[in-house]
Amino acid sequence: MTTLSDEITPVKRNVPWLGVVLAAGLVGVGGFAAWQHSNLVNLQLELKQMSREVGSLRESATQSDRQMLETLDVLRGELDSTKKKNQESVDSARAAIRRQADQIEVDPIVKTNFGLQ
Repeated sequence: MTTLSDEITPVKRNVPWLGVVLAAGLVGVGGFAAWQHSNLVNLQLELKQMSREVGSLRESATQSDRQMLETLDVLRGELDSTKKKNQESVDSARAAIRRQADQIEVDPIVKTNFGLQ
């Protein structure tokens, strides 16, 4: 007769390697996906920050352009004023020369050269 201990033999269990490999692969893919998601979120944050900086730079450039245009307008006004004053000075000097030329006799060539006729 056989004893109970002889009849019960431990059953060898084969480890399902395919399941272990698939589980490890699933964990690896999950980790990679989480890492990529983290990178994507960081990239979105950087893009938002960059767009704010670009907007700020555009505003600054627009303001600088406005200031330069205002400065150019002021300079043009000053240039026109200076031209007008210079022309008035030239005109008054010519008038003074004409008055003096009328008082004294001046050579006609000199009158022609100085535009006194």
